[in-house]
Amino acid sequence: AGLDDQTFAETIGDASGASYALDRNMSRFVIPDEYSSEFTLDLMEKDLGLAERFAEQSDVPLLLGEVSGLYRVAAAMGYGDLDCSAILKLYEELRR
Repeated sequence: AGLDDQTFAETIGDASGASYALDRNMSRFVIPDEYSSEFTLDLMEKDLGLAERFAEQSDVPLLLGEVSGLYRVAAAMGYGDLDCSAILKLYEELRR
């Protein structure tokens, strides 16, 4: 929506959206635009796929649908070796 990353992090961080994940991802990856991996996007896609298959086999509905597809697309775009927070790169590409 055109809001810069620093303003977004400060605004959400001072509201009910504050969390460890927000602080970690914004300060370590998003704001510096440096996604050296702690847990790769490829690994996140694999784990989400396993969880989705388990839910299907257990007849447990996934209320938000299959999320692993987003990670598969991002990996296909070349972001698989980056930290899983690089999923934001997919959205940046889609906004262009």
